Amino acid sequence: MSSPFLDPSISDGEKSVYILRVDGVDGGTEVTSLIEHEDDTYVSSISASRGTEFAFLVEQTFRRNGATMAAHSYKAETRSDGDVVSREEGYFSHTKHIQFGGNVAAFPREVMPVIGGLTLLRGLDFRKGTKQTVEVWLAFSICWPLEVKVEKHTRVDVPAGSFDVWQVRVRPSFSQISGLLDKVVAGFLPPFIAHFETAQGHRMVRFSFPSGPMPWNPRGVLELST
Repeated sequence: MSSPFLDPSISDGEKSVYILRVDGVDGGTEVTSLIEHEDDTYVSSISASRGTEFAFLVEQTFRRNGATMAAHSYKAETRSDGDVVSREEGYFSHTKHIQFGGNVAAFPREVMPVIGGLTLLRGLDFRKGTKQTVEVWLAFSICWPLEVKVEKHTRVDVPAGSFDVWQVRVRPSFSQISGLLDKVVAGFLPPFIAHFETAQGHRMVRFSFPSGPMPWNPRGVLELST
């Protein structure tokens, strides 16, 4: 089955630096994204650190097939004071995994590692009102559906400058459990809002998100700085 993510034609060697802040705290954490080409694959490296207290590195690959792209592999490592805290890997192409209930099945074609959204969501069909369901991979064989909607064309200012962007709303869906539960959660869960350049490549320039599930939890924001 073909992937639902379009290939946005990302330039080889594209480097983007972001600042991550929560509740407007000064300073923030610097996050660096580098995307390179390797034959028919995008190779993504995302890193961040805060002194010796915290560091993480995520390496991902996305296979390109004609006009589309799809998640192929994911490797992540987190360290604190130099010690490994966690490591995780996932391989999504032409593989099968045990599911809840004991069945063995392939990952869904629209599977997306959480941090893979920095690349895969650049392949949305950017037209006002367009909706898409994405299966975000959390761990092991656990995936959860996200509803993604292109809301409008607008303009945002971030440390790197002013950009014409598409505003995209992302929210977890609970309709597979209960339509009523989905409506209830949608009523109180704060929104996840992403902004992608309208220019070719559709680089993400801003991502605003809740730091917790309740309306009073402080918001976090990831903004392009370089």
